[in-house]
Formats: sequence, C-alpha cells, structure tokens
Amino acid sequence: MRILYANKYYYLKGGCERVLFTEMELMKARGHEVAVFASRHPQNQPSPFAGHFVEEENYFNAPLLHKAKAAVKIVYSLEALRKFGEVIDAFKPDLIHAHNVYAQLSSAVLDAAKKRGVPAVLTAHDYKLVCPSYMMLDHGKICEKCIDGNYLHCFLTSCHKEDRMASAVYTAESYFNAWLGKYDSVKKFVCPSAFIQSKLAHRFPQNQLTVLNNPADLTAYRPQFQDGGYYLFTGRLSKEKGVFTLITAFKDLGLPLKIAGTGPLEAECRKMAEGASNIQLVGYQTGKDLEALYQGARACVVPSEWYENAPLAVIEPLGYAKPVIAARIGGIPELMRDGESGFLFTPFDAEDLKAKVKRMQALSKDDYSVLCRKAREWALAEFSLERHYEGLLKIYQEALGKN
Repeated sequence: MRILYANKYYYLKGGCERVLFTEMELMKARGHEVAVFASRHPQNQPSPFAGHFVEEENYFNAPLLHKAKAAVKIVYSLEALRKFGEVIDAFKPDLIHAHNVYAQLSSAVLDAAKKRGVPAVLTAHDYKLVCPSYMMLDHGKICEKCIDGNYLHCFLTSCHKEDRMASAVYTAESYFNAWLGKYDSVKKFVCPSAFIQSKLAHRFPQNQLTVLNNPADLTAYRPQFQDGGYYLFTGRLSKEKGVFTLITAFKDLGLPLKIAGTGPLEAECRKMAEGASNIQLVGYQTGKDLEALYQGARACVVPSEWYENAPLAVIEPLGYAKPVIAARIGGIPELMRDGESGFLFTPFDAEDLKAKVKRMQALSKDDYSVLCRKAREWALAEFSLERHYEGLLKIYQEALGKN
C-alpha cells in the first residue's frame, strides 16, 4: 500500500507529530510505502517532496498588511491545493491520511485528493471539526456552544486566543468548510478516544467515526518500580493544562514537585511558586533527561482543564511503570484505570487533587509496587504498536472499500 500523509508540521512539534512519525515508521516497517506533505520549516525532517511544501503562515506574528493574505490561506489554501495535487500525481498513493492540516494546509488537501479519486482518512487530534477554536474553551471555561454548527459564538466571544480578528477568521473557516461540505469526502475519521468520537458525532455519522488509541512504543521504556519521592508534571505551561491548580495544591501539600516544560505562563508559574522550596521548574526536558525524570517520579500529575483527547502525558508515564494522578475530563479516563494505574480527581479542584496525592503518598511499599506493575501492564496491553497497526490497517482497508 502507498500512503501519503499530510500534516502542517514535519518536525517533532507536539503529540500530533509523535503520532504521525510513529505511524509512518509502523507502515514502512511492514513493507508499505509512505510519503508526507507539510509546510516548509527549518526543523523539518528530510523529504523528497520538500520542494512542494507550502509556505508557512503565522497569522499572529504577521505584519498588518500580510494578515489578510494569511487569513485567506487559513480559510482555504490554493497553494496547498496545487502543490498537494502535484505530490499526489508524483507519488500516486492508494490513500491519503491527513492529520493536523488546519490553517497551514487547510481542507484544500482533501479537495486535491477527491479530484483525483484518492480516498482520505483524517485523524481528529482536537475538536477543530466542531469548534473553530479547536479546544472547546471560552476564556478558560469549557464551551460547547458551536458543537451543532452555530460557529458565530466564536466571533461573538473572541474565544480564539482572546483575539477578535483571529476569532473572525476561524469562524469564517468553520462556516466555509461546513457549508461547502469540505470534510464530507473523508472516508474515515480516526478518533483517539471515545470521548472525541461522541463530540464529532454531532456533525458526522457514526459509521465515519472509528476509535483507535494513539500508539506508543512502550516496550522501549525502561520501567522503574522504585521512586525518588517527587511528583512530576510534563507539558506545556498554559492555563488549560491546569498548572495553576497544580501549583496551588502542591504549595499546600509541601511535597516535592518537578515541573518539566515551558510555555506562555512560565513566568507566572515561577512567580506563583516563589517561596515554595518543594516546587522546582526544570524547563523543557527531552531524551535521557526526561527519561530520568520519569523513572524517579513517584507519580505523574496531569491536571488538565480542557477536553484532553488522548494525551501522551498520561500514556508515557504508564510505560515507565509510573502511576498517574489525572483530571477526570475529556478522554483521560479512558487511558487509565482509576485505583489500578493511578487516581482520577475532579478537574479545577485543588482540594480533590491534594486528596489523591495524599492517597498516593500513603500507599505502602508493596501496594505502590503493585500499582506500578498494573500501570505498565495496562499500558502495554492497550497502546502497543502492533495493536495500533492492526487497527490502522483495518481503517485503511475500509476506506479503500476492501472490507
């Protein structure tokens, strides 16, 4: 099989790209041919089709006169339509698999595939298909006002990055794609959680939506059943990640907390943690340094305050045999077993988070060891590469009409 992937980034920018690269390697390792289409960026991985990649657009950092051009390409990119068509003609794929194509590539990639009779699959990493701002948040609060197609709420509330003009652009994009049926040609939507499937079902028929967990090569993770006594947060330092609730809870608990990551709220987080010697912000970590942090943690904390889909911040610690204390929100509860691979707490609730940390802290050495082993066993069973490959291949075959 020949699969052409489309994603606006072709470097390891976030969880979406981790999934993209993993899937490409999975398919190549099993004899399939793969290629990719993306936007140009100096950090991109090598690609024989790099010369066809589209110009990267950044609406928020663009000069005033350039914003109009960027806005038009966010709604629909004629450049992507032409260049993706050229890559399809050159590579001759059996199937297109789109990941995060919004804004940089737009729904034009689906039109290019449809024009050539190539079936398309799309993975829903976020809620963009039912929410112009993609996160289902309105100024930090959960919002479902647009889920049934009334996208005007995005503009009226300026919910996209609290910017009225940007919200207008993303509102226009959603109406444009909905009114013209730009996603109707997608044969299958891959839903990394049943939760996001339930939200997309407001717009698309159930037979187009298939749940398939994100993959992770957890066999490569070296488990550690002991701990260094600290709790660990890994991720972006932004409001929706619950970092303020996290710091509030641990300032009261007095237990060691390491925060690994960076983001727009880093300065505020450092200020908030001043005077709390138990809280350490260690910055962005990767590779062996991140592995060592995971292995030394007593548990990882995921205090998200938005509808997380299927965050690797939950999956990866389980691979290291580390229990997770996570907010009961979005797709997170599907990724773990409350009481067996960690504990769930009420989102936005620092008191409930503190209670679950105390429960983790009170475990005997034997009970903690059992929890660690169950966490890894669960992860290896649910998120294996082989299981993902089998599920993905089935989706591809259904999209091709072979099932």
